Amino acid sequence: MVTNTIFYEKTEINIGFGIYGGFKKEINEIKKDPKNHLLFIYQKHILDWILNTKIIFDEENILKIKREIKLTEKGKKEIISRFYRELEKNLLIENPSINVEIKRKNYLFIQHLIQKSVTETLEILYTLNNKLYKYPKWALKDLKEFKNKPADTIKIIQKISKLGNSKKDLERKINLIKLLIKKIHPLIKKFII
Repeated sequence: MVTNTIFYEKTEINIGFGIYGGFKKEINEIKKDPKNHLLFIYQKHILDWILNTKIIFDEENILKIKREIKLTEKGKKEIISRFYRELEKNLLIENPSINVEIKRKNYLFIQHLIQKSVTETLEILYTLNNKLYKYPKWALKDLKEFKNKPADTIKIIQKISKLGNSKKDLERKINLIKLLIKKIHPLIKKFII
């Protein structure tokens, strides 16, 4: 898929070009069971594209499934528990390897872990608010509108973004992510498997 972006009256428009056959194959998979909760994890890019696209031309009417797709309770549970378990494993349970990597000055690994943890936290927040998370570009705008979130979510994420790569800053970032996860935990208790 190749995407071009144009602007019209201050609105960003993304136009995608791809192989129709391959796209059609993925749509047919979704058509078999549009409420399959696993589709919301493994084919999320296609689902997000379908749900958030203004269809101009669809000769074979393959995108009529748009109105059939919704995020099921089972799907929410699967997404939230999957990402919470990842965060718990990497950050909440005492993980001595993080401190070892900071001492080794392995900043690449620590930055990767921080970025991955922020993404997983956003996945949970989006799911709690019945939305599919795509990428961070519009996340702050979306977070402002979300009802299901801790009050200082945006403030914590902004702090994480502004910190640098020194040992002290990396430790602060990790502690801020831990704090955010702990604040989100009461919201997700009912979804954890």
